[in-house]
Amino acid sequence: MHTGNNLRPRITISSADISNRQDGEGSFLRTYRLGSKITLHAPERVGNFRFAGWRVPARKGDFDVTKPVSLLEPGTDGFLGDPAGVVTGQTLELTLDEHKFVRPIYVLPAVR
Repeated sequence: MHTGNNLRPRITISSADISNRQDGEGSFLRTYRLGSKITLHAPERVGNFRFAGWRVPARKGDFDVTKPVSLLEPGTDGFLGDPAGVVTGQTLELTLDEHKFVRPIYVLPAVR
């Protein structure tokens, strides 16, 4: 898990990794045995930012959780690919059958 812009959401994880580490805050890495099943849970809000979903898999270097996200327009700033790769809901269940990089997406609510 990697975040940017000093946004440090506390992500809860259902079980400890092989080094007996579990939950994380901000940017972190956990290592599990192949085939492990874990559940991640993100807070609904971090400061003024609202949780919008999980990017699975996150692209290498795509770790800034507050940058603009444009899922549908290739060539636009912040384009993250097919929206099918974004999972909504604060809870995410993963089977670790390969390396997984997961990015929580937080956005500022629209102002009226």
